[in-house]
Amino acid sequence: MSSFDLHHLLLSDSVRLQAVRRALRETVRPGSVVVDLGAGTGILGFLALRAGARRVYAIERHPIVRLARAVAAENGYGDRVTFVEGDSRRVKLPERADVIVSDLVGPLGIDPEMAESLVDARRFLKKSGRFLPERSEVWMAPVRAAALHRRHVQAGKGHGVRLDAVHSIAANRLACFPGVPRTLAAPLRRGFAFEFGRGSASFPRRARAAFRVGGGPVHGIAVVVRVRLSRSVSLESSFGAHWKPVFLPVRHPVETRPGERLEAELVLHDGTNLEWRLGDQRQSTLLERAAYA
Repeated sequence: MSSFDLHHLLLSDSVRLQAVRRALRETVRPGSVVVDLGAGTGILGFLALRAGARRVYAIERHPIVRLARAVAAENGYGDRVTFVEGDSRRVKLPERADVIVSDLVGPLGIDPEMAESLVDARRFLKKSGRFLPERSEVWMAPVRAAALHRRHVQAGKGHGVRLDAVHSIAANRLACFPGVPRTLAAPLRRGFAFEFGRGSASFPRRARAAFRVGGGPVHGIAVVVRVRLSRSVSLESSFGAHWKPVFLPVRHPVETRPGERLEAELVLHDGTNLEWRLGDQRQSTLLERAAYA
């Protein structure tokens, strides 16, 4: 997916943008200075201006910033937006901000590299300044998803040709649920939590949890992200147009007995490299890539 395709998809996510708009109206005050961190097309900064911000500093290191400039001019915002091209960790601003808004939460929450940028960005804020979002949480649970497992892991019957090697690689690739995962084998448990405006400068990379399952086959781990945008506005990945719950499969379904204890583990190395374990089966996107090395 190209950078434009990704940002075009973000613009189409009306559920998420409407929630951000409500949160900005709750957070931004008339005359506020706002930093749009990883501005992309600039949409969050432009919504902040509509909420009453006096000035937006839009920080973006990718060429998509050229499109953001065009959108600013199209809407008459050119004199109220200052575009800052470059890595946010290497830029300076002429004044401190009242609000930092960002769209750096992904389908696995905040990855360690994102967290590093967000922690560094705290220096842009006034003492009373606020982040939007305020908090990100990653929740996980074992899940029964036979149809999704067949479609994702065992796709391609081979018509008489064995495809075990192909299926083995597919088991090391994450997939997405089309909506709310409704066949959890146990209640969701929180794995990771990240406070945008305060808290530790380091990001936890490993989450472990033990679940009492109801019995039957378990096909992988469901991951749901919950984000508190502001005091009264929250989002969950189950309800966005593009931001969906993640399915982390295992190669072979795990057969369980009612009440059996099943352990799950998730390890985030960075935004694209992750490992997960369910029972004694361990999968990894790194293993998928190793198959082609």
